[in-house]
Amino acid sequence: MEDLSPRLRAVCDLHAAEVREASGRHEYDGRIQDLSPDGVRSGLARLEQARAGGGPLDDPHDEAHLTAFENLVRVEFGELDAAPVPRRADGPGSAAARAARHRGRARLAPRQAIRWGQRQAVRRT
Repeated sequence: MEDLSPRLRAVCDLHAAEVREASGRHEYDGRIQDLSPDGVRSGLARLEQARAGGGPLDDPHDEAHLTAFENLVRVEFGELDAAPVPRRADGPGSAAARAARHRGRARLAPRQAIRWGQRQAVRRT
């Protein structure tokens, strides 16, 4: 587990599932990544501490890749997570859509709604 540099470990910790599945890092087996706001903030803080505390990697190619992934993690978990999500007035998060989801027939899939309507028509006759 100590075979990774602190910078690389911080990047891997922020992508635990991908690292576990794609890289075969078994130290992540059975661990669920903390994606709560506090967990993400602490992961980004560990990344910044590792970046400030360590120098560049010996191989310039590896350094370029690690820097690219550090930047990706900063954007993915820092900037994109903090940005507000724009919503359309009639989109899935609108009050009208939420009200429609709470009505009985709106919960049915389209095919089920047709069957439900056909059953109601049969019952009325």
